Amino acid sequence: MTVLRRRDALILLAAMAAAPRALAAEDYPSRPVRIIAPFGAGGPTDVFSRIVADELQRALHQAFVIENRPGAGTTIGTDVVAHSAPDGYTLLMCRPRNASTKRCFRTNTTS
Repeated sequence: MTVLRRRDALILLAAMAAAPRALAAEDYPSRPVRIIAPFGAGGPTDVFSRIVADELQRALHQAFVIENRPGAGTTIGTDVVAHSAPDGYTLLMCRPRNASTKRCFRTNTTS
């Protein structure tokens, strides 16, 4: 019984030691976020992207920039996002049918 209590106390101490680090974590987003819309400017996806970006800017107090990268059936814009740093500062705005294509999930689209 004392082993269980000692273990619980160690777990609690470890959680308390980690808490200040978690609270001091960087707030997201700390810099502007890019939203890649792989469609032409002025289309429905572009308009929807701008509405979403505007709401995100108001809620998170940070700039959300829309970049239109049309072409090759959304492959060009999707490729930009797939090869960006995995830090959450480059987002893809696409339609559901585009999200289910294999080019969104593979880095090699030749196969």
